[in-house]
Amino acid sequence: MSGRGRFGGRFGRGRGGEGPSQPSQPSQPTPPPAPSPAAASNVPPSWSIYFPELPFSEEDRRAELVATLARFFSSEIGFELVKNVRIVAEREVMLELDYVALKARADIPDLFAALEMAPAEGLPCLRAAVHEVVFNSPVGRSELPHLQIPAAAARVAAPPRVDVHLVDVPDSLLSFGELRSRNVGRLVSIRGTVTRVAPIKPLVKSLQFTCDKCEQVQTLWFPDGKYREPDACVMQGCRGKKFTAQHDTVRCVDSQRVRLQELSAELAAGDEDGRAPRFADVELEGSLCDACEPGEIAVVLGVVETVSVEASGSAMQRQRDQRMYDIFINAVSVVKGRGFGETSAAPGLSAAAARAFQKGLPDLAAEDAHFGVKSLGWLGVPGFDPDGLDTPDMSHSDLEFIVRFTEECAGEQFKHLVHSLCPVIYGQEMVKAGLLLSLFGGVRKTLAASGNVPTRGSIHTLLIGDPGLGKSQLLKAASKLAPRGMYVSGRSVSKAGLTATVVKDPVSGGDAVEGGAMGVSDGG
Repeated sequence: MSGRGRFGGRFGRGRGGEGPSQPSQPSQPTPPPAPSPAAASNVPPSWSIYFPELPFSEEDRRAELVATLARFFSSEIGFELVKNVRIVAEREVMLELDYVALKARADIPDLFAALEMAPAEGLPCLRAAVHEVVFNSPVGRSELPHLQIPAAAARVAAPPRVDVHLVDVPDSLLSFGELRSRNVGRLVSIRGTVTRVAPIKPLVKSLQFTCDKCEQVQTLWFPDGKYREPDACVMQGCRGKKFTAQHDTVRCVDSQRVRLQELSAELAAGDEDGRAPRFADVELEGSLCDACEPGEIAVVLGVVETVSVEASGSAMQRQRDQRMYDIFINAVSVVKGRGFGETSAAPGLSAAAARAFQKGLPDLAAEDAHFGVKSLGWLGVPGFDPDGLDTPDMSHSDLEFIVRFTEECAGEQFKHLVHSLCPVIYGQEMVKAGLLLSLFGGVRKTLAASGNVPTRGSIHTLLIGDPGLGKSQLLKAASKLAPRGMYVSGRSVSKAGLTATVVKDPVSGGDAVEGGAMGVSDGG
């Protein structure tokens, strides 16, 4: 609901505008007209941060949308969504904003239409509104005093930048095969396994140039991060073509490119044997850098964009590459370790599950004290340590199922697990039991009698049999059970693809290590 709230604002009336559309991009930067003192006093501080190329006008649809959002976020019901803003680095502030909660509280059709049809325009409006509420509104100064910048520091330091991470946007999840040209400029989500993480590098956003002929200074903006010089001087009557870059005025942002690979469980039926999983490149900027590591499953929400292919090779090859573009996702948020639509605020356990936990599950702290895990080793045996595996994230529903399964199948848990593995294959109990034991793994042994040489606890499985006995189906079922499991075949993966490959980043030109199936599945 869009009430006036407690925000005074500098944006004018804030009527919502004429609906979202893509901002016009001038072919050549031109200096904005000098505003009058009265008009300059009405320009909000956040406008030059999030709309650096656009002159401010109270009649602009973006200014009106920011004013509407600022009044909503400064209201009592809207400030509940903003108060969780936190500092992630110097002059960088981050807010994780739930899209479903925002839509349930805010009656602002222009915002959601802009996020759906023109996210490149709607997202800066959202960031500017949060910036105004946090740093320039009375409610922000009173409720968030730890985020405020002293007046003396604000006059010499660069203003802080707010990064809004939208999460849980419904109806935005696409498969890797649906990333086509029709989705360019749209807000989408993809879910996959991180296979490549490039080093973090600074990406240039703006730079000032001085004309060598008339010494006119102009600022050039680089939305795609690619450096280029001005084509002509903006001074009327000057035909200067040579410019000097003022490198002390450069503005950069941290940038990192990662690659997501399609999950084996989401491959189309019948394609698992013949083709390798698809992949998609993702561009992380600012506070999103280092948000994920190779091998993790992540859900990335972002805007689909294009970048020109680097021309190389013969003249005919370079001419053809000039017409080609690659699709990538400019990330808005990265959620890892959870499925799409799942949030960390999971509902509590049911009463039956709580009672079962109280009476049925062991007291782990008491068992540790009894067996002496820390002093004597795993399960009381000297030199035994649990194998180093990542503990999977379990929801309350998972824990509730474990309790019910333990009560209903007491004494026959392993038998039920064997029959539950790949039920489409009848029989083969010994093979299924071996695969299950391989999935469970063992414990890492470090015995003093063998010179403290550790012995790994993971188990290898070699499955041999005649054709048509269901070996591939059993292995596919086992790979789907493992959190990082991946099924590959010799027809689609080479030896380098199984371990790791050093590849060249087409954007930065640097080298990056891309993990193969064994590296990505390690720890699963």
